[in-house]
Amino acid sequence: MTRTSRPPWPPCSPDGSLLSSASLDGSVRLFSAATGEPKAALAAPPAHCLAYSPTGHVLATGGEGGMVQLWDPTTGVQVGHGPAIKAGGCSDRRGKRGA
Repeated sequence: MTRTSRPPWPPCSPDGSLLSSASLDGSVRLFSAATGEPKAALAAPPAHCLAYSPTGHVLATGGEGGMVQLWDPTTGVQVGHGPAIKAGGCSDRRGKRGA
């Protein structure tokens, strides 16, 4: 499958074990950072962004429509959802500010 979007850096779980990929076709995939082996494919709505919780126990995906989905990255099961809250932006691991 061809990816239709690519983040400027691959979001990595806090422990460094997983890399995440989101695409506008709705696919969100998790890969082993060590081997590149696919670990999970999430049945998410089209996602523009991803973020791990500080503990790595939750992965959040967000896209059009103003909703955020919460996932267990070890099982690929959705554990929650709700409206997004605009908090003035976010930054990547290097501290570069985004929208």
